[in-house]
Amino acid sequence: MADPVSDAFMDAQIFEDLQSCIDADAQVREQIKTILQKLERQGRSAQSILSRAHSTPPAQLQPVIEAAEAAIRSEVESVGELSEVASKFPYY
Repeated sequence: MADPVSDAFMDAQIFEDLQSCIDADAQVREQIKTILQKLERQGRSAQSILSRAHSTPPAQLQPVIEAAEAAIRSEVESVGELSEVASKFPYY
């Protein structure tokens, strides 16, 4: 016959393990959310820079292009960061 004290401990351990998995999942979701928010801000910034290109004379276009390239590079870095975090957890 099973020992009630042992069964109670085992049941508690199951819930503790489950809670730690839930906490880890919440932490990963928060990391992904933070990266996505940063990526959205970067996307809006790049879009606003690119929209200036339409109203800029061709002779003055180089600074706008350089700013757009820098904004896009930062987006690429954020996508890499997102890939690094999300690839560890196939669910995401």
